Amino acid sequence: MGRKGAAGQHGHNVRRWREEVQEDAKEGGPPRRPTLRARAPVDYVLATHGFARDDSDDGDYQPGEDPDNGVDDEMQDLGDAESPLTGDSDAGVETLAMMVVETPVVVMTPVEAMLTVEALVTVEMLTLTLAMLTVEALATMEMMTLTMSTVEMLTLAMVIVEMLTLVMLTVEALALMMVEMLTVEALAMVMVEMLTVATVEALVMLTGGSRYC
Repeated sequence: MGRKGAAGQHGHNVRRWREEVQEDAKEGGPPRRPTLRARAPVDYVLATHGFARDDSDDGDYQPGEDPDNGVDDEMQDLGDAESPLTGDSDAGVETLAMMVVETPVVVMTPVEAMLTVEALVTVEMLTLTLAMLTVEALATMEMMTLTMSTVEMLTLAMVIVEMLTLVMLTVEALALMMVEMLTVEALAMVMVEMLTVATVEALVMLTGGSRYC
């Protein structure tokens, strides 16, 4: 039995049940409805009502009121044969109040599937491209850092070389100055000695001339 057939049968049974309740009320009050907890024989339940009703409070059902607030008001088909009142011949395969819960299944056409795959591939390619660009940017920053470090080291080396050159030039200049000073002193001493010798000779000559006189 399909869903529409089950729903129609359920509505028919509900209407029939209400009519029976009204008839019982006119006769002086409805009898206690058999419940699943009472475990009444299936044949008796089907022959009397055509279905079994489970009132969770096990109380007498009165017309116009629902003792259990509609918790267990579903009609259940417990028979394995055709019901004498409702004519339900599904042999107990389906319950009258069964709700078919279908899991939604997404069906895509081949074009939609291809577009979905292309979109996923595009996202993957974009992710890989971003990762490659990030790696390249990091490598570029590393190279720039190394280049700056190399330039700084070369600059320091050049500064050190220039300082050493200045020191060497200063030492050479001092050495030349000392040599010049020593040369001047030597020349001065030589001139002093020469003057001394000339003076001595002059004195000797003067002394010898005076003797002859």
